[in-house]
Amino acid sequence: MFDSLEPGIGLLFLFPLAAIVLEMVLPLGWSWHPLQGLQIFAQRLSDKVNRPDNGPRQQRIAGGAGLFVCVALPWTCLWVLQELVLEPELYHAVLLYFLISARPTLNSVHQISQQLPDHRQARLTLGPLLLRDTSKLTEVGVVKASLEMLILRCAYGWFVPLFWFAVLGIWAALAYSLVYCVQQQWNTKHLQYQQFGKAAMWSQRTLAWPVLQVIALLGCIYGSFRQNLRALKTGFRWPYPASGQLLALQASWLNCEIGGPRFYDSTRHDFAKFGPLGVTPTAKQLSFFSLRLQLLGLTYLVLMGTIYGMRIALL
Repeated sequence: MFDSLEPGIGLLFLFPLAAIVLEMVLPLGWSWHPLQGLQIFAQRLSDKVNRPDNGPRQQRIAGGAGLFVCVALPWTCLWVLQELVLEPELYHAVLLYFLISARPTLNSVHQISQQLPDHRQARLTLGPLLLRDTSKLTEVGVVKASLEMLILRCAYGWFVPLFWFAVLGIWAALAYSLVYCVQQQWNTKHLQYQQFGKAAMWSQRTLAWPVLQVIALLGCIYGSFRQNLRALKTGFRWPYPASGQLLALQASWLNCEIGGPRFYDSTRHDFAKFGPLGVTPTAKQLSFFSLRLQLLGLTYLVLMGTIYGMRIALL
C-alpha cells in the first residue's frame, strides 16, 4: 500500500517546488500575465459603478460588490476547469506559478542599483513599480523607495500566496491573489478609490496579516535578534502596522533610515520614519538587502514545506 502512495506524495512536493523554481528562473513579465486581464476588468467595472456623485457609504457598498464579482468569477471558472484536467496536481502547480511573483521585482531592483548614481534613469525604471510620484526623487529617495518596494512587493506577491498554498491549498492562494490584484487596481491611496477600494484593502490586509507576522518574526534571526525585535515594536506607527513591522525590520537590518514623506496624486503624505534618523541608505545596500531577502525566502520555504508536508500527510 505504501509503495503505491509514495509516487503520489512525491509529485505533491515536486510540482509546487518546480513552480517555485521556475518562477525564479523564468519569471513571467507583467505584460503577459493572466492577472493583468483581471486588472483591466476591474478598471472597467469601476468606471461603471464607482461614481463620484455617490456618497461614501454607497461607494463602499459598490466596491464590496465589485470585489466579490472580480474574485468569484475567475475563482469559480478555474475551479470548474479543474474537473477537466487529467493531473490536478500539475494544474495546481501551474496556477501557483502564475500566483507568485518575486523575481521580476528583484530584477528591477538590480537594474536600478546598476543605473545609480544616474537617479533620473533609475526613476524611469522605478516609476511603473510604485503608486507614488517619483518625478522629484533624489538618489537617496530612489534608494529608499526601491528598498520599501522590494520588501513589500515580495511579501505580498510571493510570501503570502505561498503561505496560503501551504496551509489551505491552491484555492486559498488563488483567492488571496485575486483580492490582492484587485486591491492594487483600486488602491485607496488614490482619491477616486478612497471609499470604493476599502473592501479590497481590508480583505487583502486581513489575509496578509498573519503572514507578515511570520515573516517579521522569522526575519529577526538575521542580525541582532534583540535589535530586530525592538524594531518590530515600532511598526504600529505605519498606517498598516504589519507593513510597518517589515519596514522597521528592514531599517534594523540596514541600520539606516526607511520611510518618510511621499506624494500621491500630487498631495504630500507624511509617513513615519524607521531606523536611525539622518542615516540614509546607499545604492550598495540594495544588493545587500536583496541577498538577505532571498536568504529569508529560503528559510521561509523550509518552514512552508514543513507545514505543507504535515497538511498533505493528514489528507
